[in-house]
Amino acid sequence: MRGGASTSYPAEFQLILEDYKFAKVATDDILDSCAEIIKDYLNGLNRYEKMADCFSAYSVKMSDVTARDSIASAKPGLEQIGRLYRQFGKDVQENVMAKLKAFLQTDYKKMTEEVSNLNRCRTAYDNAADNFRRKPNDAEAEQRKTTTEAAHDAHLCPLFGAAKTPKSNTLSFM
Repeated sequence: MRGGASTSYPAEFQLILEDYKFAKVATDDILDSCAEIIKDYLNGLNRYEKMADCFSAYSVKMSDVTARDSIASAKPGLEQIGRLYRQFGKDVQENVMAKLKAFLQTDYKKMTEEVSNLNRCRTAYDNAADNFRRKPNDAEAEQRKTTTEAAHDAHLCPLFGAAKTPKSNTLSFM
C-alpha cells in the first residue's frame, strides 16, 4: 500500500482473529503434550507389562512356594493394568490427537485460507480507497473502490457472522 490508511476491523472481529491465531498454538501444544504423555504407552511393553513379566520370571526362581505363588499372583493384575494403560494411549490417539490433527488439516486450514483471502481483499480495498482519495473525480478509481469494498465485505460477512447495517454502513456481529 502506498501510504494510505489501512482498514481496521471492529474490536469484536479482532478478538475472533486472536482466537483463531491462538487455536493453532493451543492445538499444537495439546498434541505435543499428548504425544509426550502416551509415548511410553504404545512403544513395546509398557512399565506394567514389563513388571508382570519380571514378576513371572522372578517367581519361578523362588524356592519358597508361598513366596513364589504370592509373586506370581501379581502378574494377572499387572497385565490388566498394562492393557488398560495401552488402551488409554490408543484412546488418546484416536479420540484426541486424530481429531485435533484433522481439525488442523481441514477446518483450521480452511480458516487460514479465508483469512488470507480476506486480508488480500482488504489490501486491494485499501489501495483502491487510497487511489480514490488521491483522484476523487476519477470514475474508474471510484468504481475500483466500490468493487473492492464489496469484495472485502463479501469475504468478511459470511466468514465471521458479520453484516453491514443499512443505516450506518458499518459492520456488526451477530
